[in-house]
Amino acid sequence: MSRTFDLLKWTLAVGSGDQNFLGAKWVPGFLGRLKGENQKKWALRLLSMSPHYFIDGTSTKLPNETTDEFLLRVFNVIVGTRDEIYEKALSPYLNESDTVIDYGCGPGFVAAAVSPFVKKIFALDISDGALACGKILNDRDNVEFVNARDADDSIPTGGIDAVYSYAVLQHMTDNVFRSMLQNCGKYLAPGGRLILHVQLPDETWKTETEWRRDNSAKGKLKFKYGLHCFGRTEETFREMLSEKGFDIIEIKEMEVLFGRSDGELASQRLIAAIKR
Repeated sequence: MSRTFDLLKWTLAVGSGDQNFLGAKWVPGFLGRLKGENQKKWALRLLSMSPHYFIDGTSTKLPNETTDEFLLRVFNVIVGTRDEIYEKALSPYLNESDTVIDYGCGPGFVAAAVSPFVKKIFALDISDGALACGKILNDRDNVEFVNARDADDSIPTGGIDAVYSYAVLQHMTDNVFRSMLQNCGKYLAPGGRLILHVQLPDETWKTETEWRRDNSAKGKLKFKYGLHCFGRTEETFREMLSEKGFDIIEIKEMEVLFGRSDGELASQRLIAAIKR
């Protein structure tokens, strides 16, 4: 029953288009009517509904905790993990003078961690609800939250120094990923940097082709409403980036970057590339 209720909540909050969790029009409208601590409380509650935006596998609810106390504690844990992501994965590629894009920012946890170390961040996502939560939870003076459909109105063509994307590409189909690379090429200045956190195929992370082979009703529903989890080979990434005008500088193992052996990190890589 709990799983069925979760699926119902996710479906009610999904916006138009694939993987648009919390993209339903009512989400930002609802948050906009709240004030003060109620905004933060409900932003956390809404994020916890999604299978995508608010995950911390190390925390469990304590017997004496209310749900809101638990969510606030998880929020603080996630803030710390995003600080680590900046320090160990992104910091070598970003400079204080940079104007950057956080591609697929969700509610902006990584953008908030990066913000003290760059000039300006355009935090880009397809979900109005996730962006509304980001403005409440992770607002910073130099972070501008932008819906992807409005990006051309806000982001200067050829005026971006670097684009990074963390824990996003594995949820994109090949067609969406190609569109993303096309957009990055448009926004980046020549020689601009592209930093991508990627997932290789393993026993859990199947390829898009493998996912699409399930033509059952359940499989089709899961593909439409569930969380895409695609793996791609290093060779596939090399081909797709080269096709869109990027040269890969290096590919690093996430276990090495984070200095620990971790089953989840083992098949993850960080790709750094430059625009030709």
